[in-house]
Amino acid sequence: MVLSFLSITLVLLWLDLGIGAVATASFVPSPPGAALPPPGGRVYGERSTAIAGVIVKFAETMNGIRPVRAFRREKTNDAEFGTLNRRHERSNGDALLEMARYVVGSRLVANTAVAGMCLWGAYRVAEGS
Repeated sequence: MVLSFLSITLVLLWLDLGIGAVATASFVPSPPGAALPPPGGRVYGERSTAIAGVIVKFAETMNGIRPVRAFRREKTNDAEFGTLNRRHERSNGDALLEMARYVVGSRLVANTAVAGMCLWGAYRVAEGS
């Protein structure tokens, strides 16, 4: 991947220094391997923990349904499940918001680079070079 990035960058710069520089500059805000900004990892970790809690509670309740009924814990289990489910709902919403921020930011950088390359190309055509 690094070799591909370097070779493509060199070819772009060799073909046209201005357009190659704009294209290369678009990679600066998002270094290779940085899939999510730092808060994203924390948010996705919270979401994973929350869904795990929902799944564990559901499995425990369903596997032990007879004792739950025998000890009349239906309402208690339902309340506990509701709390866990609300936690998952909130953390999932936070994760979706974080992904939306990342997508918007990365698209803004990419579209700015494309616009810069188009403007540079238009300038070169108008100049006659």
